[in-house]
Amino acid sequence: MSRVQDLTLKLLDGELNEAGQAELRRLISADPQAADEHIAILELEAALRAEQEIDLTDEILERIQQIAGEKTQKSVLDKIKARSSPAWKRAQTGKRKAISAPVTANTRSTVRRVRRPRENPFGAGLLIAASLAIVLLLALFVSKGKPARESAVALAALQHAPAGTSVKRDGRDISAASGMEILAGDSIRAASSSALLHYSDGTDVSVEAGAEVVVSAPDADAGKRLQLNAGTLRASVAKQNADRPLVIRTPQASVTVLGTRFELALSPGTTRLTVEDGLVGMRRLSDGKSVLVKAGHFAQSTDMVALRIGESAPAAQTALQTKPVPQGELAITGFHLVNADTGQMLPGFSPLAEGAIIDLSKLPKLSMVVTTEPAEVGSIVFDVNGKMRARVEMTPPYALTTNWDGNHFLPWNPPAGKHTITATPYAGKDGQGKAGRAMTITFTIVTR
Repeated sequence: MSRVQDLTLKLLDGELNEAGQAELRRLISADPQAADEHIAILELEAALRAEQEIDLTDEILERIQQIAGEKTQKSVLDKIKARSSPAWKRAQTGKRKAISAPVTANTRSTVRRVRRPRENPFGAGLLIAASLAIVLLLALFVSKGKPARESAVALAALQHAPAGTSVKRDGRDISAASGMEILAGDSIRAASSSALLHYSDGTDVSVEAGAEVVVSAPDADAGKRLQLNAGTLRASVAKQNADRPLVIRTPQASVTVLGTRFELALSPGTTRLTVEDGLVGMRRLSDGKSVLVKAGHFAQSTDMVALRIGESAPAAQTALQTKPVPQGELAITGFHLVNADTGQMLPGFSPLAEGAIIDLSKLPKLSMVVTTEPAEVGSIVFDVNGKMRARVEMTPPYALTTNWDGNHFLPWNPPAGKHTITATPYAGKDGQGKAGRAMTITFTIVTR
């Protein structure tokens, strides 16, 4: 992530001090590319905020006028005159003096869309463009609530539809075929392998095996619209217009995209966003809390915190904390990744958190071990991805791969994708005798 991107994100979070603001002004004034980066992040933040309901009250309208310049005021009022909503008409009553103000983090809750200024991108030019955009986009909310008319025009096509892919249209299941046109309201379900949805602008959405995606018609708030109802999708999104972003909804969250590569996955009660390239906005539907997720990071709807891939989400760590083990009872107390060459546990992966993303390209050769209570038990049985007794270990360290002296392990090379491992302790050798308290963990392997 560049310095400009880092400073801009801090600005939006209200964490940028005066020295940082001065540095940001210098960077974007001197370098057109830096200005482009700055504007791109503001556009994404504006698109993300545009999804939230806005109360067209006198207080909001007053706030708009406070941040608008005289030039903006004249242009805005000319457009307001054409609107019939009483809320907008109130903005025309009386003469109010417009006050110019610098762009700060305090304005972001009302910013809906930001266009690139022709001159100084951090000064009055950006402010005027932002202020005008605010009112123009707010005007769209006057007519909000009118359902978009579903069109029979094809929105995309199934570029690849392997056997078992189905499309539900008007309540009927249709056997899908490669090249099939997709209409608004169509629901796509992939069976044993992924199906590829292709848009004419070059955007590709891979509907992974077991996933279900509904394609919706564009509306006043978004361009392309999708609903992920189950499973996982992976997307490579071409650059979208700032006022017509791709919006993907799940039962827990909404994701706003202007152009990037990412993965969106559903598990019971949770939506997980993992960004490979670019920047993606995520908003939790229950309370409107939002987060910007940059490349190499992920966020979950449960905690709405952007973490570097490989870090453990706070909620996930809590989920794996074990209860005290009664004396005499056997139990698994944790999963841990270790360096296969040294046997040392890897920082950030010890213990391994539920739902962790493991990027093999950024880690040394590794293996996995479990810890137990007591420290030595009769044996450990590993069930891996549904395969029962995939490995049985009878001496510590209890590892998923062969080890020689506790310091050297046979490297573990799991394929990319989601994995589930259950470890169960036994009092006897070879998985015999009384079974103790097992532990199960699910994680995702990423390879670059």
